[in-house]
Amino acid sequence: MLTRNFIKKQLSTGKFSFSIQEIEKDCGPDHSHKAILIALERLARKKEVISLSQGFYIIIPPEFSLSGCLPPDQVVVLLMAHWQAHYYVSLLSAAQYYGVGHQQPQIFQIMLKKNRAPLLCGRGKIVFTARQNLNAIPTRIFKTPRGPIKVSTPEATALDLITYPQQCGGLNHVATLLAELAEHIQTEPLMQLTQTIPEAAWLQRLGYLFTILGKNAITEALEKSLQGRKYYFKPLDPRKPLKGFIRDQKWKLIINTTIETDL
Repeated sequence: MLTRNFIKKQLSTGKFSFSIQEIEKDCGPDHSHKAILIALERLARKKEVISLSQGFYIIIPPEFSLSGCLPPDQVVVLLMAHWQAHYYVSLLSAAQYYGVGHQQPQIFQIMLKKNRAPLLCGRGKIVFTARQNLNAIPTRIFKTPRGPIKVSTPEATALDLITYPQQCGGLNHVATLLAELAEHIQTEPLMQLTQTIPEAAWLQRLGYLFTILGKNAITEALEKSLQGRKYYFKPLDPRKPLKGFIRDQKWKLIINTTIETDL
């Protein structure tokens, strides 16, 4: 009863998460650590709480009992605050914030400084990808019922999509997303961002895709960003063979795949 009363108290104050240390303090010395864990396991089986990180619990209010968890964006806000982690929403999940992508993905994609194992969140999954220069990536703030969440800007989202195509359904799907995302991309922030990108091949591939999509202002900005850099012929798709394909002289790419969008 003490654990359930604690959870009701948390919800009454608008708190949807807690640590094992918090509940132990609230229950007092008369309740052992083991007894509290057993009580929490019982509540987890009833889908009243879920633990996505050791010693950290998220409360599942009745309206979310069928899904088995809070929505992933709300979970991320609570979890990142607990981890005190630098992060941002990325890739397909970031594109959704700009109205890009017509299918709701079953995964919620987050960039962190270090890789972490995916987390099952009710019917969905939170997937983490490591990015070394995380702090250099610009973000925007969006609101959730649990607090603000950081999402990569349209320009940063475009660069992430071309950097991690295998996590976004492949180059064809990336091209489809870029065609829709283009209206949100501003050339000046894009050029500033490219200065933090160490790998020229990502800019070459992005420039090629925007060229075939007919987005001239963006391609001109990417051309300028490559000026003064030393860059060499790279495959459009690094996972496919290189021999016997035409070369794009403008972007110095080996066109070893055909790009077809869903538009």
